[in-house]
Amino acid sequence: MIIEESDFKLISSSDVDTIFDLELLHTVNPKKGEKRNEFKNVGYGMSLERCIKVITMYRLDKKESTYSLSSFLKAYKEECAEIKKLINL
Repeated sequence: MIIEESDFKLISSSDVDTIFDLELLHTVNPKKGEKRNEFKNVGYGMSLERCIKVITMYRLDKKESTYSLSSFLKAYKEECAEIKKLINL
């Protein structure tokens, strides 16, 4: 089974377990040619909860490189809420 959104893929590690391999979308800048986006594996055998945490941190890192503690916690909660919306559909 594959669960895919615009910036990540969760690939089931087995048919009977809730363990996933996680791929995140990264921009590749080759020496020759144009930039392109491709999925790269960032973790094997991860629980769904762990995948959600990694996706949240990935998305926050894409938005800004520096946060104050309060702004990080606020952004983290907001991003978790966005991902939970996907789960609760």
